[in-house]
Amino acid sequence: MRLCHLLLIVAAVIAGPIMAAEAGKVRVACVGDSITQGSGYPGELAKLLGPGYEVVNFGVASTTLLSKGERPYVNEKAYAQVIAFKPDIVILMLGTNDTKPQNYKFIAEFPADCRRLVESFTALESKPKVFLSTPCPVYYDGNWGIDNARLNEGVLPAVKKLADDMRLPLIDMYAAMSGRADLFYRDNVHPIGGGQIMAATVYKALTGKDAPVKTQPPPPEQMRVACIGDSITEGSGYAGELQEVLGNRYIVRNLGVSGSTLLSKGDKPYIRQSKYLAAKDFKPHIAIIMLGTNDTKPHNYAHIKDFAGELTAMVDELSKLESKPKVFLCKPVPVYGQGAFGIDNGRLLEGVIPAIERVATDKDLPLIDMYATMSNKPELFKDNVHPLGGGRMMAAAAISSLRANLAPRPVMGNLVANPGIEAGMKPWITRGGTLAVVSEPVRSGAKALRLSGRKSDWQGPAQDVKAALAAKGEGYYNVRASVRLAQEPAGAKPARAKVIVMTSDDDGMHYLGGHDMPISAGDWADIDDDVHVSWRGALKSALLYIQTGGAPEADIVVDDLALSVCGDGKKSR
Repeated sequence: MRLCHLLLIVAAVIAGPIMAAEAGKVRVACVGDSITQGSGYPGELAKLLGPGYEVVNFGVASTTLLSKGERPYVNEKAYAQVIAFKPDIVILMLGTNDTKPQNYKFIAEFPADCRRLVESFTALESKPKVFLSTPCPVYYDGNWGIDNARLNEGVLPAVKKLADDMRLPLIDMYAAMSGRADLFYRDNVHPIGGGQIMAATVYKALTGKDAPVKTQPPPPEQMRVACIGDSITEGSGYAGELQEVLGNRYIVRNLGVSGSTLLSKGDKPYIRQSKYLAAKDFKPHIAIIMLGTNDTKPHNYAHIKDFAGELTAMVDELSKLESKPKVFLCKPVPVYGQGAFGIDNGRLLEGVIPAIERVATDKDLPLIDMYATMSNKPELFKDNVHPLGGGRMMAAAAISSLRANLAPRPVMGNLVANPGIEAGMKPWITRGGTLAVVSEPVRSGAKALRLSGRKSDWQGPAQDVKAALAAKGEGYYNVRASVRLAQEPAGAKPARAKVIVMTSDDDGMHYLGGHDMPISAGDWADIDDDVHVSWRGALKSALLYIQTGGAPEADIVVDDLALSVCGDGKKSR
């Protein structure tokens, strides 16, 4: 045992128990990084195990198992707290952050560091049983340099071999969470809806029995959006903002590569980068191409006559993918003043943008004008090339083009009564404040619903949907609403809204909702999400309602609400 481990144990003993365990209960310590800390699995596990167990979450964000990593778990207070807790069971799940390049260079030391950590637990007076868990998978390109390939190459084999060598039970969380990209934050690393599946996996390892819960099944197919480009795509934040607005029916993948060119004779051709292969492997339904900025460098621009032909070839190659993506072309953002690295606005206007426009016309492709969107905004371009803080404006331009060029999904069997408020207020009710039917603003038709006098964010217009849900059964439901503020509140934080299905069953109240979208008085926000609805025992109540975040004192206006079974109108899987 290393000296630092020993000192932490001694300190914990001297200080006394940091977290006193309840007498007579089996003490379970969940040790890990942010996935343990924030996924919710320890809380779900506590529910499954029942009152005879005390389950404590000792997860710490960004921690590594490697003692030479940037934030070793053994150096954290939580490690001393685990020791003081005197657990009977330890669930150890670390390794995700060890795949970052700055940590992974020490991967050869992973087995020895893991063994020392396990032995520091097994040496405790309580003689806990240690369960080693593989980390969750990383989907597509993980943020912060976290990488699924390195996870498979170095971390998973080390964890599995150590479990075998030390005869420790292994929990294969990687397998349990594979094929469930829908349950992960768009950073592709953190599971936000996987706590129940993770807890059920641990429960079975601990008890040998299947968990007495119904786990959420995979959703209907999500639309995959590939954002192809250079450092402006990679670093502007527009892909992330696009994901936020599109919601959980879409998976937006940032496939930007800094320094890349469209031209194959350029200094860093995009078609030769690994992310181009990743873009094709992603099988996108929508591909947004924004390349050309680096092609204005003098040594690249010498080949500008090839630009239109090579862009056409990329479009043709993407169009032949099995997913048959709709391809959108972008005019790149402007260059202000003297661009770094020889990047030049004159050459952008003279050669690159006309070539993009020509291909868009020849191939009948939608064109997103990022140049116009970001014009007259030099304050956002600190180096004259990269828009810092322009991600939301760029995403708005993309959204506008997507809506104009993609057919909206039809609502299949709307279960909401009077969804457009055309028949007056009934059967709408309010959870706080005063409802009124208004003729301005409206999203469609002649009427909308305005709520004033709210005191809290959760107060919003609602409709009882218990009978409709009970008749259709459990499954995935599509929820939609158009929402806006009646007026901009002075000095308030940006407001957001989402559609909630609030149910109660034998386990209590449940708030089921998708993502929340920014809302303002300037335009309608169109929320379109898929939500999984289930209940245990009897469905006692169910409301569909609008919830906002920020500016609770502001009036909100809603229109065109919908609740429908996902798919073809039959019961969802």
